[in-house]
Amino acid sequence: MKAKILFLVAMILIGTFGAEAFSQTRKPSAFKWPKTNNNLSLGVMYGNICASDELNKHAWGFNMQICGFYFDCLMKPRKHNNDVAIDKWNETEALSYHFGYQIPIVEYVRVIPVIGHSSVKKGVTDGENWTVTNNGISNAFDVKQKNAGFDYGGVLVLNYSCLCLYGAYTKHNQFYGGVGLEYRF
Repeated sequence: MKAKILFLVAMILIGTFGAEAFSQTRKPSAFKWPKTNNNLSLGVMYGNICASDELNKHAWGFNMQICGFYFDCLMKPRKHNNDVAIDKWNETEALSYHFGYQIPIVEYVRVIPVIGHSSVKKGVTDGENWTVTNNGISNAFDVKQKNAGFDYGGVLVLNYSCLCLYGAYTKHNQFYGGVGLEYRF
């Protein structure tokens, strides 16, 4: 699977640059590399961080793209991390983040191969075992089940005017998506 994805990305790059290199005329080629990396894009994302079928969590997050460099983060914290009640709660927390660089296909369609990390932890938040820090009370979290690891995949960006629509698929997160605004320099 990894080899197929890498081969596909390599063929797109070779085809794009190769068509421009072999062009005999000075007029713009249909395969000219679009200049869409001089921008700033900020957006919100929603998706499912499912490292496995047992550990499955919906999460909100954000994404940011500056001059072609891309970052996204999805997070679902525990509800009772700073709770003052003395009780025990079964909770799940999730975190996923990815980095990448966008490859413009045409001016309004871009692909971003991403790599990152995805983590889902299921356990018990213990209100009887707490510490006090500068941020207030922090309850202990005893992890019972954990699934975390290297994550990779791709993001498809569709751009219309200043609106960006994101659709992503990664190994651990499956499908997630979002919407954002783009500002050109």
